[in-house]
Amino acid sequence: MYIILDFEEQLNMKIIVLRFLFILISVLYILSGLDINAAVYDPLGNRIFEGQGEPLYTIDATYGLIDGDAVVSRSRKFREALKGASYVTFRLGEPEKMTHLISVGGFHTAFSTFTLNKRQSDSVGWTLLFPRSKGKISTFISKLTGTTITNEDRAIITGSDWYMAGVRAEANLGVLDINVSDYMFSLPFPRLGISYINKYFTNYNLSKASNPFRGIVEHNPPEYIYLRFSDGSPENADGAKLFRIRVFINKILEYNFVGGQEPPGVLIDSEGSSDGYCRWVDGDEVFIYRLYLPNTSEIDSVTFELDIANDYVVEISNDNQNYRVVLSAEGNVTDQSNRKWEKFNYGENIGITTLGLDLSTTLFGIAISAERSWLLKNWQYPSYRGRWFSDPPAFRLVHRSKSQIW
Repeated sequence: MYIILDFEEQLNMKIIVLRFLFILISVLYILSGLDINAAVYDPLGNRIFEGQGEPLYTIDATYGLIDGDAVVSRSRKFREALKGASYVTFRLGEPEKMTHLISVGGFHTAFSTFTLNKRQSDSVGWTLLFPRSKGKISTFISKLTGTTITNEDRAIITGSDWYMAGVRAEANLGVLDINVSDYMFSLPFPRLGISYINKYFTNYNLSKASNPFRGIVEHNPPEYIYLRFSDGSPENADGAKLFRIRVFINKILEYNFVGGQEPPGVLIDSEGSSDGYCRWVDGDEVFIYRLYLPNTSEIDSVTFELDIANDYVVEISNDNQNYRVVLSAEGNVTDQSNRKWEKFNYGENIGITTLGLDLSTTLFGIAISAERSWLLKNWQYPSYRGRWFSDPPAFRLVHRSKSQIW
């Protein structure tokens, strides 16, 4: 397994967690002294480390500077040998020592309640069990597209795919025995867990991505970017009011104009009003800006700064057909009291990340668990070195459950 990290980007919390866990896994594997010559067999009785026998399940991906692809295949005998099961797990090591569990097939990829979950996909998983601490570290990588679930006995070759990769570590902190006036009782410490899962798109072509394991965009750089302004509460007046817009391409100021004083060709659809100092819309009105991007293959980032007020909704598109919201005012403000400079970047979606923290324990016969998860959408300007960024967490969830232990 090769893990590639792009150190040119500023490391954020989730990348630091991922690096730490993978380094920890590597160190523990080296120190474990695992004897791979031990007899481990597949469902047909073939020793899996000898490379002999009939191939039952193949997952292979090749990355190249010019071309690359993925090949997956699943034999009908795989399902028959497992009596209908969708995956198989090999156990390596001795039960009293650190044990390795290697899983192949369509297994459950959810680590906890709120992390991403895909069932019907081709996956490889690796779990390390630590008997003394009753802890474990789990990793997996799952190919979400071009799967063999319904395509047995044939090789499926793809040039691009969506993947999901995850890592989880958990540890049992033990029990504290307490003696108070000859009264003995135990106070269990919680089991702690941390999970990181990333869903991303890749095309196996290294000439189009500096780090294909982080994800790449599916589209080429656009020639134009469109901004659409509308009223967040069309049932009343005083919608979006734009005073000035600035656009930076590769951190260089390329557009800088007042709403109502647009350069020729920028304003392509105007249902609103302007007084020469700002442009605004009411009700169902909209106005659209079309911004030309020169030398698109040399662009790494496009950043927008808007001096805007009232009940605004701002959307972005690369084709004037499919828009997504990038700014939305809070509340139904109509007196310009929320006027401020807003900033956002243009990018295409390259995946979704969840980061979760959880704990569970049993206290006085009651099972208690809690979890907090963060969902992040990841974006990148669609070029080889395009700027990569994430939205603020879309939601934070806290889950608690209590049940009597019988």
